[in-house]
Amino acid sequence: MKHLLLFDIDGTLVKFKTRRSRSIFMGMFLDLFGVETNHSDLPDFSGMTDLSILYSIADSTGFDRAKINRNIDRIWKYLIDEFRPISTKENLELLVNADVLLATLNKSNNITLGLLTGNFKGNAYLKLSVYDLVKYFAFGAFGDDYFDRNSLPPVAFGRANKLAGENMYSFLNSIIIGDSPRDIECAQANNMKVLAVATGLFSRQDLMVNSPDIILNDFSDIDKAIDALESLGVGL
Repeated sequence: MKHLLLFDIDGTLVKFKTRRSRSIFMGMFLDLFGVETNHSDLPDFSGMTDLSILYSIADSTGFDRAKINRNIDRIWKYLIDEFRPISTKENLELLVNADVLLATLNKSNNITLGLLTGNFKGNAYLKLSVYDLVKYFAFGAFGDDYFDRNSLPPVAFGRANKLAGENMYSFLNSIIIGDSPRDIECAQANNMKVLAVATGLFSRQDLMVNSPDIILNDFSDIDKAIDALESLGVGL
């Protein structure tokens, strides 16, 4: 059976060496809408979609969500323009062996790689481009598709099946790989298996609370990572 592996990006494949996103979102609200925010207005970004972050900040500041929707193209342009100059190897870290794992998985005829990320599409591919990882991901489900991350897997299935030219992928043969409790929640809400990796902001102990199918500390041992996937039914 073929499998669809859906990777998160931030904290799973790459991550900023210092936290940048919060100040960029605060700057966007000020520059585009004249709305001053402080850190207490912002949610915990980990595992959230960018659209849900925007709505959460709007709710905290009394800003109308409808204005977010009406100006969404301006918002994405502002954010990508702010993220582009800092999306460099100096600022963005490639997590250990993430590229090696992707290259290994990409060689298998039994595996299709896709994205399931809270990043809006433009920012997702911008971050991946820093370490030439775009080539592994022809499609994905993104943080500008829905505000609710748990709604993203069916989007990914649809795009994978369109690319395959047949209804090949569903929750039955798809696995989420991510670093946050929200990745685990997303998988469980969609009756999917999940491989959690403690390379982001959450420790192994933090992730265990949500009972993922498997937890890895990182991808430093490629054979161990492959074994973990095989234990979830993935055949290389």
